Amino acid sequence: MKFKKIFNKAKDLFISNKLSPELEKKFRETLLYSNSKRIIKLSICIIIFTATILILELAGLIQWNSEILAFQLSVIYICIIMGIVIFILRKNKKTKSLLIAVSSMHIIYMIAACAYTSITYIAGNRSFDGYIISSFIIFLTFIRKKYISITLYIVPYLLLTYYLVNKYEVNMQMIIEIINVTLFVFLICIGSIFHYNWYKKLFIQKENMKKANEKLEFLSTTDELTQINNRRKIYHELIREIEIARRYHHDLSIIMLDIDFFKKINDNYGHNIGDYVLLEFAQLIGSHLRNADVFGRWGGEEFIIICPYTNAASALALAERLCKVTGNFNIKGVGSITFSAGISQLRNNEKPKEMIIRADNSLYHSKKNGRNRVSIAG
Repeated sequence: MKFKKIFNKAKDLFISNKLSPELEKKFRETLLYSNSKRIIKLSICIIIFTATILILELAGLIQWNSEILAFQLSVIYICIIMGIVIFILRKNKKTKSLLIAVSSMHIIYMIAACAYTSITYIAGNRSFDGYIISSFIIFLTFIRKKYISITLYIVPYLLLTYYLVNKYEVNMQMIIEIINVTLFVFLICIGSIFHYNWYKKLFIQKENMKKANEKLEFLSTTDELTQINNRRKIYHELIREIEIARRYHHDLSIIMLDIDFFKKINDNYGHNIGDYVLLEFAQLIGSHLRNADVFGRWGGEEFIIICPYTNAASALALAERLCKVTGNFNIKGVGSITFSAGISQLRNNEKPKEMIIRADNSLYHSKKNGRNRVSIAG
């Protein structure tokens, strides 16, 4: 059983989960922007390290020649230019151009690594240190499919090895170095597969968590029956709109609606039909509101409309228009219904609860005076 678990975990690391085209695109963009930031940091480290070595060489503390000096200056120049380009593209969200820039940077790393190895071979340093460092940088900052990164490890290594074997005498030191680097290439290829798949699984976990949080947010702010804002959400929206109205000195009104004789509907047709009436009413009212208006169920058969940039007179016109629309609408099995409404306009230093109480009082006035009418709070 333990062996099976280990096998399944290893299998999961080698096989990456498939994503929908949209999520795959988002994953690649996330990967690109995350690793492009890492490339900038690594470029800064390379500049500092190379500049330090350069200073030590010029001070005579480290042996050097003109080719190594020219190469080091080229590395500093390229890292500065490419680092600035990547930073600007990343900041301006130029995804396609950023992809080209980072891909080019990876290729430049490998070309520079091969050139450095050739130069140091001439100087007597028989090692692949430059290639190893560049491969590790690409491993940390990969942006494409894992197999593209693997190709970037293997092809330059084979070409570099072929070149060195043909140009220099093959001795035991070179053979040992080739064996060691071959093992390194194998391990870094395996590591790239693990790294890529782990990053993808982490992305999927974050997306699933994000969807779960969005669903919880929706459930906590949406009325289950009518699928519009619930009491909690509408109250928070009113607080927000009051703050905005006071900050920018514009009008704000609310309309409180109550379906007339709703108890009779439940008594005569049953609660299932009553629920159907609430759903139809919510959809009807919602379809006749502005995008800026906020509509929600306050409780039972009561609803609230928050009307930004609207004074009491304009809110009255809207409510009366909704009265006509509702009266002319036929609900299957029930017929037409009516509602009563109360309006309150925001006053100076008025709290949300006080504004709602005034709207509720004006709604009560409408119901007391015959229903199917609208009243404005004094």
